[in-house]
Amino acid sequence: MIITGAIGFHYFAGFTGGRKSICPGLASARTIEATHRLALDFVNGGRRAGVGTGLLDGNAVHQECERVAALIDPRFSINSVVDERGRAIRVYAGEWRAAHQVGCSEYLISHSVGIGKQREVVIASCGGSPYDLNLIQAHKALDMAAHACSDGGTIVLLAECSDGFGHPTFLKWFEERGSKALERRLRDAYRS
Repeated sequence: MIITGAIGFHYFAGFTGGRKSICPGLASARTIEATHRLALDFVNGGRRAGVGTGLLDGNAVHQECERVAALIDPRFSINSVVDERGRAIRVYAGEWRAAHQVGCSEYLISHSVGIGKQREVVIASCGGSPYDLNLIQAHKALDMAAHACSDGGTIVLLAECSDGFGHPTFLKWFEERGSKALERRLRDAYRS
């Protein structure tokens, strides 16, 4: 089996590409929900340590997606990095784990910058369509902007959201009265 994908940042699995073409790409809804739940720390609250954008080592979501992908025993992978117009500018091919790792390492170096100091006000854009198609997609830019914003600061998110909030079930998560109630709901009834 040959797996293919595009490498980019992912706020839970660290990076797209590689194993994600199998898990979640070909996985059941139950498996997708189980891997996404691994992003959450139900003991201490919030996101599980090691889970986040640009992180592979110690990332429970990445490790589980890779474990599931290994069940089909891929022999080879082809992953690309594309420019803003969708044209491949780099291609990483070879043993599926190693090629993905090299691609992710190089992507991290070429697509990130250090933040010397967090700011009181951060203005963020999703980069246009399809990244701001709906709030489900747009909130990924919001997650990244939070790294640059100081606690209690303000984030201004520029996103068209022509499809509104996205999937109808997304709004139901905003019905909870606080973070503890939301955490209980996520633990008991997580839906991706």
